[in-house]
Amino acid sequence: MRTLFTYALAFISAIAALALTGCGSGGGNTFSPSFTGAGGGSFSVTAQAPTTGHAVQGQSATFDVSTLAAGNFGSSVSLSVSGLPAGAASSFSPSSVVPTSSGAGSTLTVTTTGGSSPTPPGTYTLTVSGSGAGVTHQTTVTLVVDAVAPTTGDLSGTIQ
Repeated sequence: MRTLFTYALAFISAIAALALTGCGSGGGNTFSPSFTGAGGGSFSVTAQAPTTGHAVQGQSATFDVSTLAAGNFGSSVSLSVSGLPAGAASSFSPSSVVPTSSGAGSTLTVTTTGGSSPTPPGTYTLTVSGSGAGVTHQTTVTLVVDAVAPTTGDLSGTIQ
């Protein structure tokens, strides 16, 4: 049913655009209706508190992300992240969701590297994007990468 509805809206939109092209004094006016998402709804993407995650080099930080449907939105939304520091990797679980009116959640895990080529320490703003039905919405989270505390000297010995 939803597919038939989507095709009907596209057909009506195309006919209206053809009928109105060339109308008006300039002869170049066009009618371009837009429909957001399947069934005319949309969605939002938000990061749940806390929106700042800390990770020591070689460790991970997690963020909870929620997608909330508005109107009749019922399409799948794919999640992605940008702005990762060098050496960091990310994953979402699940990687796509169908937003609901009460919110559909996913967990973003950002894993940093340690060892000889560690993720540089610092504060990074990451952009989380949700894309579905030709619509993209974004939110941001903050990743703080802390350096591994160096060990110095010989830590072995006898306690007396």
